[in-house]
Formats: sequence, C-alpha cells, structure tokens
Amino acid sequence: MITSPSFNTTRSGSILGLFFITFCLPSFSTFAQVGLRDINYDATPTHKWEMGVHLGHLFCAGDITYNPGFAGGIHIRKALDYVFSMRGDFNHGWMQGERFSGNNAFKTTWTSATMHAMVSLNNLKWDEPSRRTNIYVYVGGGGNQFSADFKEETGGGSKDVDKALSPILDIGFGLSIRLNENVNIGVDHKFSTLFSKYADRIDAFENQGFRDMTNYTSIRVNYNIGKKDHAEPLYWVNPLQTFINDITDLKAKPEFKPSDSDGDGVMDIFDLEPETPFGAQVDTRGITLDSDGDGIPNHEDLEPYSPPNFEYDDKGVAVKPLPFDTAATSEQVLPLFLPMIHFKTNQFDIRETEHEKLDYLSRLLFLYQDIRLTVIGYADRVGTEQYNNEISYQRAAAVIDFLTNRFNIPRNRLVLIWKGEKDAVVVDDEDSYMNRRVEFQIAPLDLKDMEPPKAKEKKGY
Repeated sequence: MITSPSFNTTRSGSILGLFFITFCLPSFSTFAQVGLRDINYDATPTHKWEMGVHLGHLFCAGDITYNPGFAGGIHIRKALDYVFSMRGDFNHGWMQGERFSGNNAFKTTWTSATMHAMVSLNNLKWDEPSRRTNIYVYVGGGGNQFSADFKEETGGGSKDVDKALSPILDIGFGLSIRLNENVNIGVDHKFSTLFSKYADRIDAFENQGFRDMTNYTSIRVNYNIGKKDHAEPLYWVNPLQTFINDITDLKAKPEFKPSDSDGDGVMDIFDLEPETPFGAQVDTRGITLDSDGDGIPNHEDLEPYSPPNFEYDDKGVAVKPLPFDTAATSEQVLPLFLPMIHFKTNQFDIRETEHEKLDYLSRLLFLYQDIRLTVIGYADRVGTEQYNNEISYQRAAAVIDFLTNRFNIPRNRLVLIWKGEKDAVVVDDEDSYMNRRVEFQIAPLDLKDMEPPKAKEKKGY
C-alpha cells in the first residue's frame, strides 16, 4: 500500500552517518594534506565557502511512466582554484509513477549523499573583476538509500524495496547567477544511477538489462560563508584580480620623489642633519664628518686627519704631540691612525684619491721625528705567486718613492716589506680590491728593507 514518506529515528541516524562518511571525512583529509605543505607564496587569495539549499523536481526514468516528484537538500562547496571545486551534496525526496490507468503505481523515498568534482567552464574570461554567472559541469559519487512501495503487483516483475543501500554515480551541470558578493541563485540538473542489484528497481519494477535513471532538477539558493576580508569563492573571481588589485593599490599610493635639500647626497628621509653646509663631507646618515675628532668638521679643518692625542689649534692643526716611545714596535698599541693605500688590478700607480692619505702620513712623520714606518706591499690572488710577489714589491716601492719625492721624507725612515698574496684581508675572493694594498706599521729600530723578489730560474736541457 502507498504511504506518505516520513522520517523515523533509525532512518535519520543512517542518513546522517551516510552524509558524514561520504564527504566530511574526505574534506578532513584534504585539509590535513594542505596544512602539511610548505607554501612560500599562494597566488590565490583566501576565499569563502559556499553553502546552499535546493528544492526541485525528482523523477525516475525507468519502466513505469513517472509523475511529478519532489526533493530538497543542502550542499557545501569549496573552490580548489579558479576552475576546479568540490561540492558535498545531500538530498532527500520522493518520486512516483503509474501505468495501466493507475492499476500499477509506485512511490519511492530517496536519500543520497554525494561528493562532486566540479569544473567551471566560463572562468577563463578575464575582462571583469568577478563573474556574473557560473556555468559548471560535475561528476561524483557517494551513497544512496531508497525504499520503493507498489500499489499492487502485476506483470510478475514488481517487488517492494525497503531501505536498500547502494553506491551512486552523479553526472550533472548547472548555471548560477551572482546577485551580490555573498548570494547567488542557480538551476541544476543531475542524472543518477545506482551500482547494485537494485539499479533497475528504483520504480519497484525490474526489467532485465535496463537500468533506472533518476533525474533531479533543482533551484538553488547559495550563500558564501567566511570572514568579511576573505574573497568570494574563486569560481566567481577573475584569476588576475589579485595582481590587478595590487597594481591598483600601488598606483594609488603617493608618488615617491626623493629629495635632498642640502645636496649632501643623503635623501632627506634618511638625513639626520638636513641643513648641512654646502660642500661639507658627510657620513651615510648625513652628519658632517670630523674624521680626526678634533671638533672641527672636515670642510673647515686645515688638517682633517690629524693624529689622535694631540693639542690642536683653532684651524684643526695638530701642534703638540704627546710623548712617544722611540723603541716602539708594531706589536704595541699606539694612538696613531695608519691608513691603507689601494690599487687597481695589475697596477702599482698611486691614484689621486690616495694622495690625501699619504699627505696625512707625511705630516705624521713630521710630527713624530723619532719613528720609522714599515711600508708593506700586498697583491690579490689572481696570477702566479711570482708575479704577485713582484707587484707587491712594486707597490711598496711606489709609495716610498711618493713620500720621499713629494714630501721629502728621508728614505731611512721608511722600511720596504713585500708579502705578495699572503695575509689576505678578504679570503673568499681572489680578485678583491681590499687585497691590493699597502699597509703601514711602526717599524722596530733594527728592521731593514727586504730584498726584491728573485725571478725563478728557468730549467732547460
């Protein structure tokens, strides 16, 4: 006998269990896998989920002519990217049909829970920030439970079915229309078939060799759930919109025009002394340099590199040195700044930029009449050892010649030492500018010039 479909405690429990197993557990697995990935940058914005309800016409295309049926349900949909998404779908309803003027009629109660893999067909058009419509197709599967009741048995092929459980395959398509950033409505149609011995008994009539096909056409009302600052589900979003927004924000920012009011080479935004006198030397913070610390800035100091621990006149010139130990050695800590002279690759000519350092050294030797300086030449590690020894010697000799010829420093106050490519300042770069240098040290009283490097003897036959 035909009765109206109704829920009871046992049936409700089995339906909820079916719903959980079908698509909740796969969702948890997906989240776990995504959480374990080490992603440095995600080109897709954080986006919302879609939750929807649906109502529609459910009917069976089988052995008995169908009459209008009814079903409803809910779904949850999550975008994987801009084209692909997953949807968990649950629906419950009833369908009916009759033939032979009502002498042969059925009514089937239908419940299914499925997971759909969906493909958006119109999300490769990038002329708008978001889609007005979403056209999609999908395929999926899950579980089904149905019961079929017959009015009377005729033809020998009919048989009631009670709570039959079966795997189910869904194939469908749909169209959604966006109303605003949170709400859309759509129409959806899906074809469903079972994979069990009940595949031809949805209408309670079995015809060997034929499979009953369930159809469900529904109207869906969908709402996006998530935080306000999250984007819409990605099947509504232009894949390029994230980058377009970033570019738009960048263009909207005030144009950055670096200024240097005092012309010292340090932008005002970083300048700690924005009103430096014109032409004054400054450090990287824009502060006027006082290299020797005598209280007179370099651009006003007649002697900007005066030795430390001196008395200075009002023009920055050192006038009275402190007592000095004439037996001092290079191992002692002395209150003197001794600069380095640097050279270009494969050269020993003294550049003009180094003249000021040598001028400072000449005045130092003038103030300290009892000291001698060791002049030590070095080379980088490019070239042969023999060549590097020779050019380090030539560099030390060039500095000594400059001091003696330009400033009349007695030759016996300068001791020539060469070390080739030894004692590199920068050890991990064989062509480092810092290694092509001449250094100065306080010379012990008994130290003498090194002999020039000897050329290697050529071996022959």
